Amino acid sequence: MEAKTITVTFKTHKELESLKESMGASSFDQLLSQLAEEKIQVRQSMFGAAKGLRESFSRDRKDRI
Repeated sequence: MEAKTITVTFKTHKELESLKESMGASSFDQLLSQLAEEKIQVRQSMFGAAKGLRESFSRDRKDRI
């Protein structure tokens, strides 16, 4: 597995360390993966929230725009 190094401030490191413990992650890699996955899922779940609306949508009066 290829690895990359990122630089964070001491404050951010402490916050990540605390999150790692509270979320039960065994490594920073696992913690960051979990956080990224949660963020991505929220965006995907909200995108297209009204999907299928056009199929059942009808106006009560045709002349309204």
